[in-house]
Amino acid sequence: MLKLKENFYFCNNCKKIVDDPENLYFVESVIPRGFCSEICIKEFYGPIVDYYEKCEDELRKKYKCETENLSDFISDPSFLEKLFAEPDEIWRNQNSLGEEVFSFISKFDGEVDGIFYLASLCLVFENKPSFIFLVTATKEISLLNEFRIGKELENLEEFLKNDGAENNQEGQISSEVFETIESKKSAFLASLLEQRSSKDIPYEDFYCYDRFMEDTLEVPDEVYTERDRDGDDLFTYIKAHEKDGKSFYYFVICMNIGPSIEENGDTILPILGFPSQDGETYNSYRRGRLVSGNLKS
Repeated sequence: MLKLKENFYFCNNCKKIVDDPENLYFVESVIPRGFCSEICIKEFYGPIVDYYEKCEDELRKKYKCETENLSDFISDPSFLEKLFAEPDEIWRNQNSLGEEVFSFISKFDGEVDGIFYLASLCLVFENKPSFIFLVTATKEISLLNEFRIGKELENLEEFLKNDGAENNQEGQISSEVFETIESKKSAFLASLLEQRSSKDIPYEDFYCYDRFMEDTLEVPDEVYTERDRDGDDLFTYIKAHEKDGKSFYYFVICMNIGPSIEENGDTILPILGFPSQDGETYNSYRRGRLVSGNLKS
């Protein structure tokens, strides 16, 4: 029997009622719009995506750069990773209703194509790009300037500081360790993107699976450990999950950075987390010594 509830929540797109906000996805920090699935997120923001794409077409005509052939850089995950993880500029544009759209801009020096720029319009949640409206590549400065809207953020490092960096606020983890982790993350990500199947979960959708990291670390199905070429002890946490009726694995690669100051035992820090539906990817990360979980054939 239906009854009035003191607390209930609903998807801003399909209006499905949910009892727990943990079952909703959020892609904006300022406006608390929640969604029950990735499909609803894409449907809700689809008209805005179309609007920005039309704007880009008009601006390219205005600045006579419709024929720029830089689309390969837009589809290259390594360039996108640099754009969103280490941008040269971030601009925040807020309208009178408080709704925000961010511009991320990075400069690149291509071996063949020379200097060019990537620019993106996106939403941000918890200081990370959460939904991408548009990404473009250009050499035309006039077009690039159109993405410099709103107010430029002055302290990018502070803004982009992730949870791992926040946990380091007491100074227990050195900058050298974080540089090592970032270096390993880049190497693992490059290897993953090179070897993964084109039919697997797209890289641009990885953010939709971030919430599965915590459960994977706390209650993994399997944990493997191995020592890498640098002599560091790595751990791979693996757990099977289900999302929108589809099964997948979530992987978290971690590094042992030594004894914990506050607790007994060692400190294990995540390097990279990612989802996959591919059996070959699953098997390729079941390497080293199994330290937790059932031995599977």
